[in-house]
Amino acid sequence: MVERKQHSKLPDSKQPTQKLVAPDTSPSVPCFVGLIRHGERADYVGPHQTSKPYTVHHDPPLSDIGIKQAYETGLALKKLLIDEQGYETIIIECSPFIRTMMTAAHIVKGLGKGKIQINYLFTELLTPDLYEDCPLIDMLIRNLDKKRLVEDYLDGVDFEHGDFFKPQAHRLHPESRDQGKERVQHILQHFLTKYKNPTKKVAHLAVTHGFFVKQFSRALQGEIKQASFCAISAMEVSEGKGKLVFDSDCEHVKSW
Repeated sequence: MVERKQHSKLPDSKQPTQKLVAPDTSPSVPCFVGLIRHGERADYVGPHQTSKPYTVHHDPPLSDIGIKQAYETGLALKKLLIDEQGYETIIIECSPFIRTMMTAAHIVKGLGKGKIQINYLFTELLTPDLYEDCPLIDMLIRNLDKKRLVEDYLDGVDFEHGDFFKPQAHRLHPESRDQGKERVQHILQHFLTKYKNPTKKVAHLAVTHGFFVKQFSRALQGEIKQASFCAISAMEVSEGKGKLVFDSDCEHVKSW
């Protein structure tokens, strides 16, 4: 039988004081993260259906309908994010392809605020069946100076050409679909980490390509198998977890 020692109680005056800390009951600040497919591309329609210069065959601009689709997307996001949900901080990033840059520009015009940031993490899936060689070498963003891009393609909307993921993107080709799905997981984790403990409500929009919009949704248990032009897949991030709120949704698009 093990004898238990009785510990004498300290006199009250010598009892260690315990600081009471009230539990943090402040509500978590939600953030909105949306991946958006670009609008209709010019190489899907006839040459008379686009008013923008088309000079690089693997980097087509938007068609005129694609421009309208992007603007409609901006209007819908303004209604949802600004008018209804009160987001003051809106970040708009996009892939370096001209069709995603143009889409982002016209979303900005629909929103009435914002500036585009180029982010190579959202680059098109660089599979060999789509691109014989790496297309990043001679895209418009490399061929034209910034002023020409803004004036000729972006209708005056400014952009910042960031280097995030740029070295990795130039090494992606040839990229498999499985590697593309891994990139989606990287994108998802990037946002969950970024908005784990936000101090303010942020709506973070990334204009990218159909594969990533669809796979982003599916990674969050979405069911829609296709992402049409300007479709949105989005999650609300709260306490480090993401909840799907848009599943490749394109109901806001009126122009087809």
